Amino acid sequence: MAMVKKHHAWKVTEPDVYLYGEDIYAVHSIAYDPVREDATFHAFALRDGDGAFAAFADLEAYAKAHGIPVVPVLFRGRGTGRHTEELRRAQRRMEDPKMLAETISRWRDEAIDEGRRQGVSEGERALLRRLAAGRFGIATGNALATLLASEEDVERLAEVGDLVVACTSAE
Repeated sequence: MAMVKKHHAWKVTEPDVYLYGEDIYAVHSIAYDPVREDATFHAFALRDGDGAFAAFADLEAYAKAHGIPVVPVLFRGRGTGRHTEELRRAQRRMEDPKMLAETISRWRDEAIDEGRRQGVSEGERALLRRLAAGRFGIATGNALATLLASEEDVERLAEVGDLVVACTSAE
């Protein structure tokens, strides 16, 4: 954040203008080309003091006038079908505080549940590796771990465990 303030905060001098952006200094899900230290901030949204967001074209013009890079444009145009409706629902959630709170709560619960499922399947896979290594040797345990590395279904892992227990050899 210090680099962003050092190189870009002075460029926004209007009191009711808020510029949102991404500091691309670190690794991100979108690949950026290497940039100079003074060019790591890329703008993605512009908002006025009343809370209204500017059109992306207005952001681009503002950023250009102030010498601020803008994030790469991945899509320009009108969305259609499922994506458009998803965006409308997301916008409604943002406008209704109760709906937003419920959505955040649901997302939190879903993330916790997903974390639990991943933790359980990770533990199952580790247990199966140890069980197979104990019964048939380390090489077999490691080979089984490799085969099961992407398996998330706990029931399927339990079936494999039953097979490891029932087997008399690693063949």
